[in-house]
Amino acid sequence: ANVGSKAASLAVMVLSVSLTLPYLGAQRFGIWMTIASFSGMLTFLGMGVGNALTNLVAKRSAAADFQSVRRAISGGLGLLLVVGLVVAGSLHVLVDWLPWSRLITATDPVFLVEAQQTGKIFALLFGLNLFTTGIQSVFAGLQRSFEVHLVNAIGAVLALGALWFAVREQAGLQALLLATLGVQTATSLVLLALLARRGLLTLVRMRSAIQFEANGLLRTGGLFFVLQIGTMVGWGSDALII
Repeated sequence: ANVGSKAASLAVMVLSVSLTLPYLGAQRFGIWMTIASFSGMLTFLGMGVGNALTNLVAKRSAAADFQSVRRAISGGLGLLLVVGLVVAGSLHVLVDWLPWSRLITATDPVFLVEAQQTGKIFALLFGLNLFTTGIQSVFAGLQRSFEVHLVNAIGAVLALGALWFAVREQAGLQALLLATLGVQTATSLVLLALLARRGLLTLVRMRSAIQFEANGLLRTGGLFFVLQIGTMVGWGSDALII
């Protein structure tokens, strides 16, 4: 499942270059890739909660305490949903304040407007991505990562179809971002439905679950937060620099 997922994701990455560069041109393509690269750099904004959730779910799952596992999942995902909404809103506001004319050297002012609009869409998608990444963390804690890989593979295949259609229509940067990052992120919501179907997620008592689990998750997540900053500097910045 992992091999299939990675192969499909690699195909999306390669084709997103070879199919779009001819009609986008160097400047618009560069803008798109620059904005998309932030998805790897800004993962630390999740405050390490996703990794902390993996640990917590694994520990309680090993103890075979179903109610405790469900509370951990509900509280953890609820907390990540709040974090994702705050991050999305903050980035969306930040996009309006950024001096795009100084950050991006573009010969056509229209490109700057397109960059700003694409940045706003990215902000919303990234906030959702923080949440869906947390869902994947839950499956890792449950020792069922193969299901994540299978869903990711399906998402990559769907993204390829969306990308092909967008290229055929010579769509703008916003549509291309939705076709790739958007489709792959949205597909992960299938995993949320699986958790609900298996009784591992409750919406009725989610607020109390968040209050019960938040302190522990944020405390453990703080350690991962420091590690993620180092990872961002060491590896996440590569795509942005290129």
